[in-house]
This record gives sequence, structure tokens and C-alpha cells, in this order.
Amino acid sequence: LLLHFIQHRQSEVIVLEISMHMISNQRPSPFIPFFITVRMGSTLKHINDSEAELRLHFDRFGSSISKYSIETVSTALKKVAHLQEFQQMKFRLGKIEVGRFETSQFWSVEGTSSSIPRFTVFVLDVALKAVRTCAVFMVPSGREADFQFSSQEGLQAIAEQAACRRLIAVCCNRPHSFPPMSELQGELSPIVLSLSPADMNTSDEKIPFLALQMQSGWT
Repeated sequence: LLLHFIQHRQSEVIVLEISMHMISNQRPSPFIPFFITVRMGSTLKHINDSEAELRLHFDRFGSSISKYSIETVSTALKKVAHLQEFQQMKFRLGKIEVGRFETSQFWSVEGTSSSIPRFTVFVLDVALKAVRTCAVFMVPSGREADFQFSSQEGLQAIAEQAACRRLIAVCCNRPHSFPPMSELQGELSPIVLSLSPADMNTSDEKIPFLALQMQSGWT
């Protein structure tokens, strides 16, 4: 509400700096609470949306960051709305629901533009009990449309081989370019953590990244 007020009454507001922070919530919730600090100017300064300095102290996955980003009020409103939608998805995926098969798209990092998502991610819940809680499967490049890697039936067979309750299958979409696997895992890590069951937040269990080696066997 404060952001909307500032956005629509900018000619009447004397503001030098607005900072927006997340409030840590220990209990699972479909919403993220925020608090805003406003530093007022000592002299009259009429601002417009392109001049307003709004500092966001969180990233697009809902994690607090030490190095803030500077955005306009309208851009901040869009990011907050997107983050709340993302939080609702995380909340919904917090529990294993056998039979779940969902698809999510993740675009490139902010500051780049593309009509094609960087990652297409399938989330498949196959069992309430298994050796692993969650595993990530990297879909072979060029075979994203194969029945084995794009259908619920095909991915369920992979999940059973991986012995996991939830399988997260990741397609690295062309024409995007991707770094070596060790760096790619770091890029995917916040996505994977967001899509993993909530009970892993209090567990030391690692989430393995699996792939096919020479089209047969696991790496």
C-alpha cells in the first residue's frame, strides 16, 4: 500500500531513499511479509517514478541479500507481486502429493531478455517413502521432447530408478548457453531448493544431481 501511495502521489512526497526488506517467517506460509523504511529528504524534491530510488534487499527467489538492487517503484511492485506468486508455489509444493506432475518455467537472470525460458522444470511426486527425498535429473540436451523425458510416465520410471520421493527434471532450453555442470548446479541450486519438499529445510540430506552417461547409466 505504501508503494502504491508513493507511486500515485510522487509530486507530493519528499523522499531520498526507500528500502524494502523481507521479514523472516519460521512457519510455512503462502505469503512473504515485508517491511519498508523511508528516509525523508531535508529539502523539497519532487520526484517521478524514473528518479525514485528504491532498494530491494532480496532476490527473485525470496532470499535476503547483502547487496541490494535499485529499482523504480513500478518495477518493485511487479517484483513483489511475482515473488508472492513464487512463494505460493513453494508453499503448495511443500508437501509430497503422489501423482503430482507440474511444469514451471524459469527465465534468464534479470537484466537479460528472451522469449524462451532458460529452464523448463518438471516436478513429479512418486512415493511417500523412498531411499531419497528428492533428486534432480538433467534431461539430455536435444532430447527434451522425448516421451521418456517429457511425460509423467517416462519421468516416473526415472524417479523409480533414482529411488526418490520427488523428482525434479530440468531441461536446459536452447538457444541459451550454459556453463560446465559444476557451475550450472550453482545456478540451479536456488530453484531446486524452492521446489524441494519443505521437510528438507530441517534435514542434512543432500539433493543429488543425476544425468545419463552415454545415454545409459547414471553419472
